[in-house]
Amino acid sequence: MKTNNSFFRLCLVLSAWILSLHMQAETQEVRISLTPQTIHVGDESIRFYDDGGPSGKTSAVFQDGKEGKVTFVPTTSGKKVMIDFKKVDIFEGTLHSQYIKVYNGSEVTGAQLLTTVRKGTTPIIRSSAQDGALTVVFGSTTSFTSEGFEAVVTQFVPQPMSVSSIDVKQLTAGTVAAGNRDEIKQLFPQTYGMPIVTFEPGDP
Repeated sequence: MKTNNSFFRLCLVLSAWILSLHMQAETQEVRISLTPQTIHVGDESIRFYDDGGPSGKTSAVFQDGKEGKVTFVPTTSGKKVMIDFKKVDIFEGTLHSQYIKVYNGSEVTGAQLLTTVRKGTTPIIRSSAQDGALTVVFGSTTSFTSEGFEAVVTQFVPQPMSVSSIDVKQLTAGTVAAGNRDEIKQLFPQTYGMPIVTFEPGDP
């Protein structure tokens, strides 16, 4: 009897532990709103949506130029934030539209604007800012709603730029008849058409 009770208790403990791990591993969900947010991005990916979430539409609170802002900041030193847009189905009209702007870093300035995400596109945007952050602004100049957007936010390790190859070409020697432009262009394709500067004797 005692053995059965001990086994039952062990099963309960294991079940609670597995449930705890599942809850920790569950993907975090973030929805943009009129209230500015700062979200710290860890090792687990974050599902990022408009205010309607994964199945709802955008609401009419975003109109007349009202905007929502979310800043994603990496939690791991040396890493930066990456946003992978999976769906962009916002309203875009001739006079009025919804818009998504992504800024490099935590500041929303013209100089930091990386891109404006357009309807039907699914870009992957990586931060190159000092703090590794990306800031997303969603706004609208219309009361029309839409299916909104969906993205996945993660951290990544920036890789240093490297040169894959260097192509060295030797100058080609040849005799070209004066005025034969076709031969000149064939022998010197990189410099053909550039102005020629000549120096007379005695010039400095």
